[in-house]
Amino acid sequence: MRKLNAGCVAALAVLLSGCASTDSVTFLTKTSLGVDVSSQPAAAQIGYDRFEGYIGPRFDNGAVPPVVASFETNGQLLDRQVRQVYATGRAAEIATLASAGNNQQSKPLEGRHQVMFFSTGTTVGLKLGFGSTATDAFTFGYKRREISVIPITQGQFPSVLATLQNDVEGSTRDKAGLGVTQYFATGVAADAMAAQPTVRSLLTSRFEALDQSRSALSILSCVSALPDVDLPRVWANAEVLKLFAGDTATVTTALRTKPAADARAIYASHVSRDNEIDAKRSELLRRHRDFVCAYAGR
Repeated sequence: MRKLNAGCVAALAVLLSGCASTDSVTFLTKTSLGVDVSSQPAAAQIGYDRFEGYIGPRFDNGAVPPVVASFETNGQLLDRQVRQVYATGRAAEIATLASAGNNQQSKPLEGRHQVMFFSTGTTVGLKLGFGSTATDAFTFGYKRREISVIPITQGQFPSVLATLQNDVEGSTRDKAGLGVTQYFATGVAADAMAAQPTVRSLLTSRFEALDQSRSALSILSCVSALPDVDLPRVWANAEVLKLFAGDTATVTTALRTKPAADARAIYASHVSRDNEIDAKRSELLRRHRDFVCAYAGR
């Protein structure tokens, strides 16, 4: 798989060196997906390798020939599904602009131009070993390479977009799998893809998880400075805010009835849980952090 990506990059590099004034577009994708499941011993291996590359003119007015490619596979081992799109020109605009509800018009592909280069290479591997009741071996590998060389003229910097999302499930043999979703686009197609909620959420969800993690660290630091006698007020504030959502009753009971050391451990485990798609939890953690740290004099 590494040789495949290296070979594709080398081939595009050769093309790039010989087409400084190219009037053509080279758009390449290559995908390998392998699944190996065995019963004796019970194990599963999934390998995914994909290369995407674009070499073409980048006009002084900022216009770039639009291309778009997407690859998606569900996470199942046996009932594996694959969906793939490859489009250029007007087809790329229609495929992306229609779904994004965007009426933005592309700039004319005319005038002076230089060569633009954009590529990604991704390798993902998953190996699972299953015991009699649960997964007893788990190995996950990930490698990603992204590069773009985009000339800037007249203050114009064209858009390119590349995303990757993978979801790994390895808790049980029945649910084990690796799901992959990947997008690659240039020009107006990249603008339209970037406007889609599914793409924007890849970035915003990361910020939510990071914000929640920072709040949790501050909360636990401040709680550690409080004596055990002050803990009931902390538990009460978390209860008022409904910080622990669906398991509030269980957690609240445990915090009230367990010894202080055990209650601290339960509280820490629940405060530290992040939910990257829950902006409300981020706000609740910030409010709880402000209360706890003010109570601790920090």
